[in-house]
Amino acid sequence: MNVRVAQIITGLVCTIFFLALALYRVQLGSVGSALAHANPAWIGAAIVAYAVNLSLRTRRWQIILQPVAAIPYRVVGRALLVGYGLNTIMPARLGELFRAEFFKRSFGLSRVALSRRSSSSACSMAWQLLAASGSACCSLQRRVKAQAS
Repeated sequence: MNVRVAQIITGLVCTIFFLALALYRVQLGSVGSALAHANPAWIGAAIVAYAVNLSLRTRRWQIILQPVAAIPYRVVGRALLVGYGLNTIMPARLGELFRAEFFKRSFGLSRVALSRRSSSSACSMAWQLLAASGSACCSLQRRVKAQAS
């Protein structure tokens, strides 16, 4: 069996497994009902906000990687999008490793050069953790106040 075929089959099996695991306790009828009653303007606004966010992050990573290699905007955007998708379904932010490996294989970049440039990613993760922690604290505080009343 060709190695590439085995990789594709393994990837599909992993995708199906993790998708089934993610959807195991989801009531699809409730999801459909929520989507049917959602305001299309808010859905459109969320899509636009995500697109703007992704385009700004793509440009940021293109600038970060510029001293190492001139990587086209679309290629950086594709790597980010796939990496974020993998972060969604894989544990321990493995999408970040995918992105580094993608740039290494596609452009011959060394992992050392990428790791020096990815300190921005570590800062970004720290800020995300701080924002998530702050949001969780605010939510818990509101819940405690509501229960006390």
